[in-house]
Amino acid sequence: MDTFSELTLFLFGSGVALFVALLGWSDQIRGINKDTREIEERFLETTKINRTVFLSVVKPGSPDDQLAALTEILASGKPKTVTAVEVLKIFQIWHQKWTTMEALSVWKYRLSVVLTYALFSAGLLSLLVNPHAEVFVWHFKVRALLLILLIPMTGFLAILTIIAVANYKELYFHELLNSLSERV
Repeated sequence: MDTFSELTLFLFGSGVALFVALLGWSDQIRGINKDTREIEERFLETTKINRTVFLSVVKPGSPDDQLAALTEILASGKPKTVTAVEVLKIFQIWHQKWTTMEALSVWKYRLSVVLTYALFSAGLLSLLVNPHAEVFVWHFKVRALLLILLIPMTGFLAILTIIAVANYKELYFHELLNSLSERV
C-alpha cells in the first residue's frame, strides 16, 4: 500500500494550519473598535453630552430621532466649539461605515471555517482517488485531483479578496480614528 500522497498531506496540513488560525482568531477590528470607544468616552466627558442622545445622533433609529437628538444637543449648548460639532459628524460617518467592516469580518471568518472543512474533505477524498485518474468535463480531460482542489482554491481566493478589501477599508478607519484623536 502506498503512503499518503503529497497532495493529501498538503490538504490535511493546510486544514490543520487554518484550524489553528481559527482557534487563535484575533481580529484587528476589535482594537479599532476599542480605540473608538475610548475616544467616544473622552468626547462625552468633555462635552457632557448624554450617551443616549449621542447615540441617537451617530446611530439613529430614524431621521426623526436624529433630528430630535441634534436639536437637544444644540439647544443645551454643550458643544461649545465648532470642533465638537465636527467630531459629532465624524462619529456619525464612522458608525455608518462600521457595519460594512463588521460584515466583512464575519464573512472572512465564515469562509475560513468553510475552507477548513473543504480542506479536510478534499484531503479525505484525495485518499480515495487514483492520482492518475482523469475525468471528462465538457469534452476535456481533467485530472481528478485537480477537480478536488477547485473548491479549496476558490475558497482561498475568496478569503484573499476579502482580506484585501478589509485592509483597504481599515486604512479609511485609521484615518478617521486619527482625525478623531486630534480633535478630541
